[in-house]
Amino acid sequence: MDALRGIAALLVVLFHFDRWALPNLTLWPFDALIGNGYIWVDFFFILSGFVMTHVYRSSFLGGRLGTGGYREFLAARLARIYPLHFATLMILVGLELVKLAVVMSGRAVENQPFTDRQSLEALATNLLLMHGWNLHDDVTWNPPSWSISAEWAVYLISPLVILALDKCGRAAGLLLAAACVACLYVMSLGRPLELDITYDLGVVRCLLGFMIGVVLHGLYRNGLPRRAYGDTALVLATAAGLLPMALDWPDALAIPGLAAIVLIAAGNTGAGASVLRSAPLAALGRLSYSVYLSHVVIMAVLLDGWKFLYRQPFGVGFTQGQSLTALVLMVCLTLACSWVLYRLVEVPGRRLMRGWLMRRGHLPSARSEGVSGYPRTEET
Repeated sequence: MDALRGIAALLVVLFHFDRWALPNLTLWPFDALIGNGYIWVDFFFILSGFVMTHVYRSSFLGGRLGTGGYREFLAARLARIYPLHFATLMILVGLELVKLAVVMSGRAVENQPFTDRQSLEALATNLLLMHGWNLHDDVTWNPPSWSISAEWAVYLISPLVILALDKCGRAAGLLLAAACVACLYVMSLGRPLELDITYDLGVVRCLLGFMIGVVLHGLYRNGLPRRAYGDTALVLATAAGLLPMALDWPDALAIPGLAAIVLIAAGNTGAGASVLRSAPLAALGRLSYSVYLSHVVIMAVLLDGWKFLYRQPFGVGFTQGQSLTALVLMVCLTLACSWVLYRLVEVPGRRLMRGWLMRRGHLPSARSEGVSGYPRTEET
């Protein structure tokens, strides 16, 4: 699961770099596949529903949802997602302060500091993890973090969602998953990038993907024939997820394939599992959250710095070869910075926040099944 998350995060990175930073880059024959990379966010939502059900279902069913148990659950989730979100947000605030200093020195900048996407109002909603709740007219500050805000909204109701769907049989679960895909299709109609639904209906998009993940865990938990988890099935599921993207079909048609990848990979014990457990992919999985939240921050620093130094947008005058070289360097820089953020911010920040929440009584002093009813989930 970690490796899948890492691969999806890297594909989102390629989409953003290709779309926002390198206008002359051509990645034929993968242009459409990379250009539809925003669909991998739905993969995150499906995976989140699956993993949250796997980790917390037994505790929820065991009656751990009183006031204290619900508070513990939310505190654990907040400790997992908030420190890195806050850190990347503060880096972007620092960038705006640099712009402000430049303006005060008498030099012109293209976008005035603390305006538009980087307004102080948007900063407040970002700090509260509410910026993806249809409160703005666009994505703000760190654009990919809209999905973290949407996830937080779904976390608030996820115990009820998991309990409500727990008794779904196989037929009812599949029907519900199909209904979720149909809803995503309807939501995508009339949009230039179809399922690129973010600041407005992003919470609904997240909830639908999360529900698909919960249903998938029910199928996994109740058992499928062994051949359903085989390497051939995993290859077919991957093809079913990638083909609609590569052929520019309606985005919702990729969702069943992405869902199948999650389900089959969870039970696969063959070559697919060996590849996904390999050291490079395991490492990429550990860095996935840092990769996802840091890459646009890195891009913003690079693009603003380039424009300030050379008085023209980054990538506009690049040849195809230069654009491809820039892409490779930007990905390497993202991975390097993500490793630093993971080691210096994400992991210690998570532990510090958990300690603070323990001292305030929102988390118990020991996180074990026998003490709190919840398993240890620091890496989830």
